[in-house]
Amino acid sequence: MPAAVLRPARPRSRLVAIVSGVYAIACVPAILLLESMERSQVFFHVTQLVAIVICVVASLRDIWAHRHGPADAFFYLAVAVLLLGLGWIGFTLIVIFTHMG
Repeated sequence: MPAAVLRPARPRSRLVAIVSGVYAIACVPAILLLESMERSQVFFHVTQLVAIVICVVASLRDIWAHRHGPADAFFYLAVAVLLLGLGWIGFTLIVIFTHMG
């Protein structure tokens, strides 16, 4: 197998994490705007959660690919994104399960 196939694609996972994180953050004003107009925000809530899950997976991949190298700013950013994303998912699960019944 060529060495290029075995090499981790860190820039791609970083780009995916950045794009999905920016989308998740951009959903917040859209949700607030739709809420003030008394319209449904379900689409943005669901896609925001999907974007957060994608962001967490991409940051995990970046951390995993970087595990033997020296820690740089992108490594610490990936750790912060992972922790914030997991916190967001945990908060979402708490909200879902406390309002189910």
